[in-house]
Amino acid sequence: MKAFADAIGFSYHYDEKRQEYAHPAAVVLAAPDGTITRYLYGIEYDPKTLRLALVESSQGKIGSTLDKLILYCFHYDSSEGRYAPVARRIMQLGGALMVVLLGGFLAALHLADKKRRRHLAESTAS
Repeated sequence: MKAFADAIGFSYHYDEKRQEYAHPAAVVLAAPDGTITRYLYGIEYDPKTLRLALVESSQGKIGSTLDKLILYCFHYDSSEGRYAPVARRIMQLGGALMVVLLGGFLAALHLADKKRRRHLAESTAS
């Protein structure tokens, strides 16, 4: 057990006076390959932070598409102990969404114009 605790950077010691182990309260998350991906300290964990940390640690093998999208736009801030927004990625996602919406709008206008011209050509030919 000591070798495992040392390997993940988890320190503890036995307190003879109290006859119990003293250690920090933490959750250690690891990727499928065994790489430590996150330490969450404390005894209470924000459910959103824990969920995103699990999705991140699983390297996308668990979690919904929405979780993966949120992880694209948010990054773990160790100073706050939670996931915080990354402005650049949010702007990239917003820009891509605008390109798709604008492209769809222009395609709809083009198809409507094409249909109108065909209708005009048919009505003048009659």
